[in-house]
Amino acid sequence: MTETAYLPFNVDCLNGSFIPAKRGGPPPGQSGHWLILQDQGLVVPDLPELGLPFGDLPAGFEGIPSVPLWLGTWQEVPCW
Repeated sequence: MTETAYLPFNVDCLNGSFIPAKRGGPPPGQSGHWLILQDQGLVVPDLPELGLPFGDLPAGFEGIPSVPLWLGTWQEVPCW
């Protein structure tokens, strides 16, 4: 797990490709990029290469008490 305070990015590095969620409902379906946080840390699943999980909600996180929060879109793909 990586402490979110030490993540090496900010709004500038997103270079205008991230659009925050605004008023209104989230996109249909829960699929896209996933930023999974636990105890102020980013959960990095075991993937073949370093990156965020992509697609449907990753296995093992079903039934978590918290409903996924739509953060916005990055490169036209929903971020949860």
